[in-house]
Amino acid sequence: MAIDLARYERLGEPSESVNLTPRDHQAQREREALKDAVDRLLEENPPHELTSEQIEKLRAILGRPTPGQELMCWKLRLYCGHLIEQAAHYTHTTVHSAFTGSARCPECGLDPATIVAAEAVGLIGVPQQPPTARKRAIRPTREDLERKVRALEAEVARLRRQ
Repeated sequence: MAIDLARYERLGEPSESVNLTPRDHQAQREREALKDAVDRLLEENPPHELTSEQIEKLRAILGRPTPGQELMCWKLRLYCGHLIEQAAHYTHTTVHSAFTGSARCPECGLDPATIVAAEAVGLIGVPQQPPTARKRAIRPTREDLERKVRALEAEVARLRRQ
């Protein structure tokens, strides 16, 4: 199965460290508050035991493991700063549909950890093809722009001397 990775959402540059924004901090606080509320609800109202019939129905639904060639591997940069790889079904083309915007960090245990950068890297178990050129422009950093300005100013000065 050939997959066009350009169809998949890309969120920042997961391979690079990320400067967290106020929006990232807010999203993390909201996810933690939601998890705490769910935990309190479960303490107050513990789930009932499943019947053997319900267990069998769940086995029928969840019994077949998803083949690797149907799983897209994603590189995720988490709120805690750790970089992980995680799989989701290939039909999920956005970070939110694949992971609901957060994941558990296996390195430090932060759960939930907001996903602050992500990219799909390819199907599991399928040889990777060279990545296709992405249509989106990468915004230069302030440092990149300042370096370019200095180089252009030096070029202007050189031309004036001639």
